[in-house]
Amino acid sequence: MMFRRSLVALTTAALCAMTAVAHADTTPIAETGKVRLSGADRYATSVAISRKTFTTPQDRVVIVSGEDWPDGLAAGPLAARWKAPVLLVSRKGVPAVVRAELQRLHARQLIAVGGPASVPESVMREAAQWSSSAARASGANRYETAEAVARSMTSVDAVYLASGTSFADALSSGAVAAAENGAVLLTTTSALPAATKRALSDTAPSKVVIVGGPSVISPAVESQVRAALPGATVTRVYGSDRYYTAFLLAMPRWGAREGGSNIFYASGTSFADALSGAPAAYVNDAPILLTRGTCTPGPTEFMDQEVTIKLKVFLGGPTVTYSGSRICP
Repeated sequence: MMFRRSLVALTTAALCAMTAVAHADTTPIAETGKVRLSGADRYATSVAISRKTFTTPQDRVVIVSGEDWPDGLAAGPLAARWKAPVLLVSRKGVPAVVRAELQRLHARQLIAVGGPASVPESVMREAAQWSSSAARASGANRYETAEAVARSMTSVDAVYLASGTSFADALSSGAVAAAENGAVLLTTTSALPAATKRALSDTAPSKVVIVGGPSVISPAVESQVRAALPGATVTRVYGSDRYYTAFLLAMPRWGAREGGSNIFYASGTSFADALSGAPAAYVNDAPILLTRGTCTPGPTEFMDQEVTIKLKVFLGGPTVTYSGSRICP
């Protein structure tokens, strides 16, 4: 059955009103050991993640581009706040497998994160057929889109500030930010964008984590963050590569748990699966570590050495996220 729908410009007030609505139930993964969530392509993988985690009917569903990553980077913590799935769409339309999942979820509200260049109006209308209303969270660029998402949250305790010019650090930040009632904001290497500065001032988090070394996010940006939030705790987390950075982000929260931890694994060389994985990782109280398709990077393997892992969830097929014992040279 299709609902009559209204497509509206998404204002901060509208998003905050949505946030106040109770979310639907979720189903954490009950298995232990290794679980793989994958499909024939990134769109089908986003559906596999959704079907494993989110019950029907849902209050909300979030859609992002499956072809380009900048606007979708901020979507994970927002979807996690709502306990809502993130599904991928194409600029050409809604893939059949995603249409079927939208129909199953029967969501009351559909939210597209990103402007018409990443999620065209025609695609949004198509996706909204199984929702009673639809809205868009976006700005003129990736920095403003992340600002719009962060400002929509009723409270933000922590901000994870990642590069807006590459996706890896933001992908591993999403699940951590979600677990800390936080948001992901983006920056350039050399200067804090005006939109990001506004978002920091408006959300007033008590904690900011700069994700990436000085060559990725400069000391000048760190100084600008400190000036914008003089009362906040500002720290920096980074490793020698994206895999080590993801490990360092995960360790403080999931590194020393009695009874063990759940861990999600996503590709460190492609963005799509981690976008859908962030709210599912939140539901399963897990971080997202980054890995490769033919071997496990050493820093990702460190988690096996340091932590008792109850459940490993691999996002994407076996050529996307390797689950064997070979360590990358």
